[in-house]
Amino acid sequence: MGQNDWEDNLKERPSKKLKGLQSTNSPLLILGSPCDLGVIRNGGKRGAKHGPAALMASFQSLVAPNDESTYDYQEFNPRNNDPNQFEKIQKDECQNFETLINIDDHAQKILHLGGGHDHIYPLASTLAKTFGPLLILNIDAHLDTRPDEVVHSGTPFRQIQNSSDLKLYQIGIHSFANGPENYEGMGTMEVLPPKPPAELDQDLTKILKANQDRLLILSVDCDGLDASFMPAVSAPNHYGLSQEHFEVILKRCQAFWSNSTRPQVMGLYEFNPIYDGLPQSCARYLAGQMYKFFYGETHE
Repeated sequence: MGQNDWEDNLKERPSKKLKGLQSTNSPLLILGSPCDLGVIRNGGKRGAKHGPAALMASFQSLVAPNDESTYDYQEFNPRNNDPNQFEKIQKDECQNFETLINIDDHAQKILHLGGGHDHIYPLASTLAKTFGPLLILNIDAHLDTRPDEVVHSGTPFRQIQNSSDLKLYQIGIHSFANGPENYEGMGTMEVLPPKPPAELDQDLTKILKANQDRLLILSVDCDGLDASFMPAVSAPNHYGLSQEHFEVILKRCQAFWSNSTRPQVMGLYEFNPIYDGLPQSCARYLAGQMYKFFYGETHE
């Protein structure tokens, strides 16, 4: 072999990376919301608007499970970046999602990438109009149910409750991160106490069995995950959920979805790549979860 034969060998490798194509008939739909105005209005650090692009870059570097692995990628990027126009921007995003979900009614799996956690509201309210009652499992350190008159990234679940038939289960919540007013007026919302992964799995099994008639959304605010492996958020969590906790939750949701005729829906929010390290370990970890959501652990 010559001195540079290894370079030629790399060039000869066939490309099997994941491909994102708009307006295909793929059952896989990714919605991007690269906007962090809600976080700004909530007094948080800027940068979550770059989350979708960073996650897609890591996701697209993964090897496709087969030659036909494509997905639709559609993005809502508001023309107006004025935080004072936030309410109008939310309405525009709702209208955008209504159009996309009607066009992509073939979608079996919907993955939503924020931006701030406020983007769960346009997604959930749109899905409720089409598919009826909602069941949301929210991974978070914060309830995001503030009773503030001004809406922002800390108010989406109160907004959803006011517009939809919602059952909400909160996982990873810290009492020191939530005032008592956040618990008030939230109907059937339940906060699951901290438990080992195996016990959490048992609780989720009962919850999901009792709500089989609802559309399940797994909403992941990344600051609900432990800072030991997820520091790339605006509010790192020193006592967050472990990777094992997340694995249990995702697997239990996938078991539910496999027996449902409604779309499978997961959202990833508040990932801030500005605080990711040089190896991009946080983006790579989340890209791996995106891959599991779409394709599972193993494939033929």
